[in-house]
Amino acid sequence: MIFNAAPDAVFLFDPDGRIVLANAMAEILLGYGQHEMLGQSVEMLVPQDLRATYAAHYAHYSANPSSWPKGMRVESQVRCKDGNVLPVAISLSQVELENEHEIIAVVRDITTTREMEKLLRH
Repeated sequence: MIFNAAPDAVFLFDPDGRIVLANAMAEILLGYGQHEMLGQSVEMLVPQDLRATYAAHYAHYSANPSSWPKGMRVESQVRCKDGNVLPVAISLSQVELENEHEIIAVVRDITTTREMEKLLRH
């Protein structure tokens, strides 16, 4: 699968926010195996305090894909299997597969970027 060659975590979500696909980097970054992620809600990847916000944004974006300009990314956080929370940059795109609109999320770990920013400020 070509997604496994991506240097970032890549997810495919169905219209209900369930994980349809997760690449090898998603497994490495988050610590979950494929069998643990597939079919699960996006909420499994979201820190508890951000779940309501994620749900609202996902519902809005899913219903209004043009509300998220192509190439736009947002910085947020994801929750790993071990409970750690990582800062990430997320880019979303909507694709039509088998007459359904699904969402591709590319998730980049920005931990190193944040650490470098801190160093440069001091």
